[in-house]
Amino acid sequence: SSQRLLTSIYGVYEKDWPVGAVSAAPQYPPSANYSIAIFQSDDGGKSWEYTATAAGRSAPASAAHFAGICVKGASENHFVRLHDGSLFLVHRVSNDAYNLCYTRSTEDGQSWTYSKPLQSVTGTALWGVAPRLLLMPNNVLALTTGRPGLMMWTISDASSATVAGESRWQG
Repeated sequence: SSQRLLTSIYGVYEKDWPVGAVSAAPQYPPSANYSIAIFQSDDGGKSWEYTATAAGRSAPASAAHFAGICVKGASENHFVRLHDGSLFLVHRVSNDAYNLCYTRSTEDGQSWTYSKPLQSVTGTALWGVAPRLLLMPNNVLALTTGRPGLMMWTISDASSATVAGESRWQG
């Protein structure tokens, strides 16, 4: 029996490409147009199909939500399956502050909550590049990021994204 595989990628949907940006010379679109798409495979990775947009410009959002920081330029990301079976995804926002946001799916990646900013216990925005998550046996999530230095936060409650601890290392 084959188990469903899920993966995420980020980039720009053709419909979000700025008008007139496509030319003979390769170029990158503005990172504010990035979205995170989820793909699934039911045949062990031989073929993949689009499942949903988890975050970014093409994620289902209201006009008020679209103005939020988490929608513009959702890029580097990582997700894990929690003990309750839901998915928890953290992503970087393509801005000068490298803000980190999160979204959840309780439907195996078929739909996702609106992305929200991750904040420390003091209310400061979490930031960094190349986020990575590790679910520990005690149901605490470890989140690591970089630039500058290395950061690690612990999230004690993924349902509310409660950040319980913080460590920073400068190299």
